[in-house]
Amino acid sequence: MDLSHPHAKGKSRDIRFLKRVFLPEEEGCILADAQPDAMLWALWTGKEAAYKTLQKDHPDISSAPRRYRVTLDGQDRRSRERHASCPQEGVFSGIVDTPRGTISLHTLMTFDYVHSVALSFPYSATADRVFLKVEQLRPSEQPSASYESFYVRNAAIRQLTGYFGGSIEDIEIRRNKGLRGLGPPHVYFQGLPASIDISLSHDGAFAAYAFTLLS
Repeated sequence: MDLSHPHAKGKSRDIRFLKRVFLPEEEGCILADAQPDAMLWALWTGKEAAYKTLQKDHPDISSAPRRYRVTLDGQDRRSRERHASCPQEGVFSGIVDTPRGTISLHTLMTFDYVHSVALSFPYSATADRVFLKVEQLRPSEQPSASYESFYVRNAAIRQLTGYFGGSIEDIEIRRNKGLRGLGPPHVYFQGLPASIDISLSHDGAFAAYAFTLLS
């Protein structure tokens, strides 16, 4: 999430949005934070990342954001209700309680952007198998949604060539049709499914991608 985007600025003051999207303890954490907009989008991207991760195996899973409870850095419910200090900037681990159980979360929060990756296993135990990167588009590049999608897909493919040792032409990222339109992205190497879990996102001036080596 590009924190400089007009849609992102000041969203923490939209009380109706807070009530509709976040649980009471999450709302408290947002309002108590020194950077409430950044915390709002950290929690939002955590919910979105968890949904996207689960959707790969459960296409019919609910996307309702209040069904995904985000906790960063192991803060328990009681500490959030007391409005204890919340993370402001850096790399944070966490968890998301979902309709399909609890999954782990890895969130990058800076003054410019927030990016979250949800994983079906603890990040700390398998950090060497997870690669994630956020790239800033050059000012001369057009920030259209179609261009951002093209950019992040090609940036991820360039990184994947280092793992496969092949050429760019050997790697393809496909989104097959699912129950709700196009499904999540999948990596193919020389036409065959690769043992890699990938996520792509783009917003305003930033494009982000993450992939996990499954074997």
